[in-house]
Amino acid sequence: MPNPVSPELLAKLRAAEGEGLSRDPKNNPRKTIKLLTDKDDELKPGSNWYREGARAGQYLIGDRLCDNFILTPILYLDAYVEWKPDSGGFVDTHYVLPADAKWDPKARCYFRANGNSVEDGADIVGLVDHDVCWLTFRGPAVTVARNFNSAAGALTVENLQLPFFGANWRIGSVEKRSSKGKIYWQTTYELVANVCKPGGPSWDDFDRCRALCCILMKSIKPATAAGVEEKTDQATSEPPFWENPPESDAPPPTGDDQPRTDEDLDKIPF
Repeated sequence: MPNPVSPELLAKLRAAEGEGLSRDPKNNPRKTIKLLTDKDDELKPGSNWYREGARAGQYLIGDRLCDNFILTPILYLDAYVEWKPDSGGFVDTHYVLPADAKWDPKARCYFRANGNSVEDGADIVGLVDHDVCWLTFRGPAVTVARNFNSAAGALTVENLQLPFFGANWRIGSVEKRSSKGKIYWQTTYELVANVCKPGGPSWDDFDRCRALCCILMKSIKPATAAGVEEKTDQATSEPPFWENPPESDAPPPTGDDQPRTDEDLDKIPF
């Protein structure tokens, strides 16, 4: 067990927390968790990304293939995925709806002033074998992420709601068939155990996840409107976006909007 840090040194570390480090996403490459499907290059012999033995329904975590894995979730993020017009390709993932985005009920997505579309998504950041990994949900799979978040939010100890990182979960997949006969794979989740119970996170993991949650929340910035240059004073930066979110005139989807289906995935220009 590591030696405890003295109060004096701990105070110095707190005062200098994160100084000198870049929080720009390009300087912080993510370790991603990918649910493989029959369309992925990892399953196509001859592809540069082909992986022998890989099959649909498995997860690719870094260089490791697995059918399921244990996740300690840390942070749930609403994601807004921006695409260029006319299948022009992926632009960026925002974690606050861009201020110039407007909801189009017919297209069932948002559009920005530059003509780009913005789709709903979700990201869950968590620990897998002590590594920080990103599990992404796009299209109809966003419902799974929201249900997962809701299930985690229902966990309590002594009438106290556990944080997202208060339990371990087993993440797997299941093969499903749409109403039109199309086969697809869906992420599944199953509670393993709460913190400090057999199979649950240790208190060391709990403390680490709490610190990582704060770091991750500080590192994510809202999107700026098209054509607006963002100027930030590092020494006097504004409060995190969740304390003061940007306003948008985009009305949220209503219950009358036609829900997205698995077939909508084919319309997204991956």
